[in-house]
Amino acid sequence: QLFNGMPYNIVPASTPGVTATNLSYNTKPYPNPWPFPGNASIEGGDAAAPGDHHCLAFDVGDCKLYEVYNILWSADKTSFTAASGTVWDTTTNDPGNGSGSDAAGLPITPILIRYDELFTLAAINHALRLTCEFSEQGHIAPARASASSSAGQGTPSDPHDTTYPPMGMRVRLKASFDPTAHGYPAWIVTILNTLKKYGMLLADNGGSGTPLALCGADGDPLNNATIDDAYLLKQITIDDLEVVDTGEPTQD
Repeated sequence: QLFNGMPYNIVPASTPGVTATNLSYNTKPYPNPWPFPGNASIEGGDAAAPGDHHCLAFDVGDCKLYEVYNILWSADKTSFTAASGTVWDTTTNDPGNGSGSDAAGLPITPILIRYDELFTLAAINHALRLTCEFSEQGHIAPARASASSSAGQGTPSDPHDTTYPPMGMRVRLKASFDPTAHGYPAWIVTILNTLKKYGMLLADNGGSGTPLALCGADGDPLNNATIDDAYLLKQITIDDLEVVDTGEPTQD
């Protein structure tokens, strides 16, 4: 499934900083300030709406990526609270400052599917973000953290059941699969070629009834351009995919 629901913000160097007064899963001191404008696009929109309410911003001034999970603004929008947050220096091989904004501790923005990649460049030169309904409580490189559905939904009943996937697991389309042989529209062929070359990384637990979901950026251009044919991705089956061996998971 393709889920186009993750907005991100590109902000200028002049963006005033706001303060994180509490990041529930982070240790103190929290990284501050954050260049989130008061009108920043947030996953799910208003805090009362469904969703994880990620707020993602790339600051073109310092080339840093700022990501938080479950943001809640103060009344005057000069501060916020969130469940977790990370600042990434994209000029270096930065492991991130703080607790990750998704379950795997991976940056979100760089592995989203964007409109310009699909319909202007017709090429995606990075791995894609994958979510699945259930996972084990373990992680494997490049993930830095684990998640388990067991606490919330009782699946798996053993959080270390290795028949469920760990965070960071890389899955790719088999080399024997020919994306051009099925009459797919060009944008799906682009995605499938990406899955053969770079694969997809398990980054978080997803929604109920969606065993595998690729994550696209939010916005009308991407949604409108893909909505009619997105169902064709469901023709790709587990038998068309393979897991890349990247070592033994770390159990948490």
